[in-house]
Amino acid sequence: MKRLLYALSLLVFTLAACSESTIDVNDSSKAIHLSCDAENISGDKLIGKGDIEFDGAGARSKKKSRSGKYSLRLHESNAYGFGYVIENVKKGTVISAEVWKNKDAKSGALVISEYGSNENYESSGHFREIKGDWGKVTTMYVAEEDMDSVNVYVYNLEKDPVYFDDFKLNIYRNARKPKVSKKTDALRIHIPKGAQDSLDFYRRAALEQGVIGKDQKEYVHAFIEINGKKAPVKLRLKGDWTDHLETDKMSYRIKVGDGYAYKGLRTFSIQHPKTRSYAMEWFAHQLFEEEDILTTRYEMIPVIINGENCGVYAMEEHFDKQLLESRKRREGPIMKFDESGMWDVNKHMKETGSYLGAPVIESAEITVFKKGRTKRTPTLFAQFLEAQSCMEKYRSGAPNVEEFMDIESMAKYLALMELTGGKHGLTWHNQRFYFNPITQKLEPIGYDCFMEQNLLIKKKDIIALKDPNDHEYILSRGVLKDKKLLERYAYYLKKFSDPDYLKKMYKKLDKKIQKVEKLLCTEYPGMKISRDHFEFNRKYIAKNLHKIKDASPASNYEGHYGTLPENFIYEDVALKANLEKYNADSSAQMSLRNFHSHGIEIIGYTVKDDGLGFIAMNPVKLKPYGEGTTKIVRFPAKPKRIHYRADNCGEAIFKCNPEEWPEAKAKAPAWKENATILEKNDSYVIRGKMRLNKGLIIPDGKELFIEAGSEITLEAGGFIVSYAPVLARGRVDKPIVIKGTSDQSQGFVCLSKESSQLSYVNFDNLGTMSAGNWRLTGAVTFYNAGVNLDHCTFKNNHCEDGLNTIRCEVEINNCVVENTYSDGYDGDFCTGTVKNSTFTHTGNDCIDFSGSDIQVISCTINNSGDKGVSGGEDSKVTVSNCTINGAQIAVASKDKSEVIVKNINIVKAHTAYSAYQKKPEYGPASLIVESETQNKAKRNQLIEKDSKLIYLGKEFVGTERFDIDAMYAEFEKP
Repeated sequence: MKRLLYALSLLVFTLAACSESTIDVNDSSKAIHLSCDAENISGDKLIGKGDIEFDGAGARSKKKSRSGKYSLRLHESNAYGFGYVIENVKKGTVISAEVWKNKDAKSGALVISEYGSNENYESSGHFREIKGDWGKVTTMYVAEEDMDSVNVYVYNLEKDPVYFDDFKLNIYRNARKPKVSKKTDALRIHIPKGAQDSLDFYRRAALEQGVIGKDQKEYVHAFIEINGKKAPVKLRLKGDWTDHLETDKMSYRIKVGDGYAYKGLRTFSIQHPKTRSYAMEWFAHQLFEEEDILTTRYEMIPVIINGENCGVYAMEEHFDKQLLESRKRREGPIMKFDESGMWDVNKHMKETGSYLGAPVIESAEITVFKKGRTKRTPTLFAQFLEAQSCMEKYRSGAPNVEEFMDIESMAKYLALMELTGGKHGLTWHNQRFYFNPITQKLEPIGYDCFMEQNLLIKKKDIIALKDPNDHEYILSRGVLKDKKLLERYAYYLKKFSDPDYLKKMYKKLDKKIQKVEKLLCTEYPGMKISRDHFEFNRKYIAKNLHKIKDASPASNYEGHYGTLPENFIYEDVALKANLEKYNADSSAQMSLRNFHSHGIEIIGYTVKDDGLGFIAMNPVKLKPYGEGTTKIVRFPAKPKRIHYRADNCGEAIFKCNPEEWPEAKAKAPAWKENATILEKNDSYVIRGKMRLNKGLIIPDGKELFIEAGSEITLEAGGFIVSYAPVLARGRVDKPIVIKGTSDQSQGFVCLSKESSQLSYVNFDNLGTMSAGNWRLTGAVTFYNAGVNLDHCTFKNNHCEDGLNTIRCEVEINNCVVENTYSDGYDGDFCTGTVKNSTFTHTGNDCIDFSGSDIQVISCTINNSGDKGVSGGEDSKVTVSNCTINGAQIAVASKDKSEVIVKNINIVKAHTAYSAYQKKPEYGPASLIVESETQNKAKRNQLIEKDSKLIYLGKEFVGTERFDIDAMYAEFEKP
């Protein structure tokens, strides 16, 4: 961490430290390791290993020691020790230091300082390791340019003494960029001169103001190489603080052009590895992935910019649907709190050195990544509105956390944050959430856990045990008031703090760890995962675990702010406006909220994006923040900008950009408003006949039993949602019937995390969940559990899928799917088998898999509207002993999938086999036909460029691109 020290004291010590005990780090090609334990002196010098001299002998003391008899006792009148000067430091040199100090010390630091500069790399009370009465602190430095000299020392400027012992210094010289050849897996970027000039201009402006503002985040056009070809990209500066710009390795956000993807990514960032503590962030992401917590893909790669080897960068995925699909989730909104107000406040503090508080958390808009796509897509927009309400509940500390948050994911995420110490990601403006459209709940995304290396273990305390008056992690800590979440959080803390957990992870990830460390150490010698950091956290958790059950986390945030001075306003905080309703006469009802400490007056608006064409209006006054600040105002036309004055800013006019959605409110889901929720019980039983003209919700009890012969009729508006596992055991003579009466009948949804078993159940004439903002695709839906379906029938649905299973282990046997509006059976991210079943008359695919590993055995497919069996999005599908009688494409493999066909009987089809790539973030597909009993298709194969068909031992590779959109247009439903 960079800090300003007391300049005078530093100057005095720096002059004293310029002793003869110096070395030229370029004298040797080997790493240099120095140490001093304060045991030996010569005059006013400490003598370390190899007779190397260090400053500070005058502070030697016998009062305390970690090893031997002596340590250094430092205080305000004898403040410095273990001083050493490294001369002629070349660019790229890595210097790391460590020292032990008494663990109860409240001050004292270890510093690496550029001579002649006020920039210092300091570590103080953030212990890496504790042994007995001593704690180890470390710091590191990478020379970004040639330096005449660099000073290393410990100090304590306070009255109370601090003891230091066992100092070590490591100097790694001749660091080099990793070798890059044409075959090297490197990112190659080409930035035209005009674009580079613009980036340089933005960089200078950001460095002058101390933060990277919106104006410096304009995109320029460039290219990257993908498979040896140039792909168009848009590129801009990335980051908030200017540490992203202060070295040769500037941080960039990159958007890949349509039809292209880099390593499966459409939008991603590259940045100096130090901004996220080198390999530490990478390792945290590996743990998230292993525990099935959503996280961005994060890896180290060499980067070449305009032909120059720029060394190792950290590459991180941005927030897009590819993140979700790669982690086996359905597309849904990725949510965040807008942080522009916080940066407005920080910018002022950086410029003036004074802090003027404002309600940045309270005023932050709840927003979404990919705004344009979200607003254009009705289903996504409906999901966003529900997600917005969940986010507001989170911010306001609403009770019943399980109603809006995935308890299991959040508990696991918070516990992993404790283990990694990556709590930088828990500050409110760094948090990202996925709204799961199936469960209608938020799931956290592990992201931005670390700052630079010298800040490791800054936050060693457990969140649940913090003082309720400390608001730093108020939102994360607030949800822990929920007893169930707190219980699961404690469970995962115990799991992750077990000594064997990290050992197992290191062993499992060993090859990946070695690869990342080898690449980093080429340029940054000694830069490895700090295992002692994670071990320290593990021990700290284990030691304090017993306190969790008595924790009383704070429930919500209540900020108190002073009055801002004359002629001062935070524009990104003051006025917030949302479109509540867009009327038929083109007028718009807007909600206006004042977060400024003074009253404001709305004076007009503009309807054009460029802000021209000001339209005056009768002034609307809003009281100061905290005095009833919301009003609904009708504008004759939808405003693009709203203009206002503030009472403390004279005649100055300010503007606000309204959001095109309603104000976020913590409200109950609309789909529950017309439903009966059963009282929670160990089990539930349905028998006989039942008619539902509204929803029936079964809580997560032990089981839902549906007895043989039962008949459930869903009238208009009727649906069933079960959070309990379903046991529906009909018989051949007494089947269970669940049927709809009209196209307003909805569907059957099971969200239990335990396995369900259904036999001889007939689902007939159902729609899907389409209540409020909850919209699914399947007439019958199972999510995230085992499901065994035997002799079940799914027919006459009037929604997208007859049967939809998502993230399930499936066993489907002797089932019938027929007369479906679109797909018969759609399996997303599933494993298991489908056998002895029949699929007939589907509007689109009979059987369609995404991201799944499935065997289809002895099934019959009749009259498919498009594909008989389709595997997509990196699926592994085996089709054995199946008959296909009527399909446009009998078997298809797309988007990096592998489909194996054995002993197939194709009675009728336009095309027997097709392999192609539909989505650029995936790759070519492969299809292997091992054997056939019959093939009467009009055309045997349709293979797109780079995709592959191995047909009865002979390989065919596509040579031409398909018009995929035209190929699918025929089968899209209106």
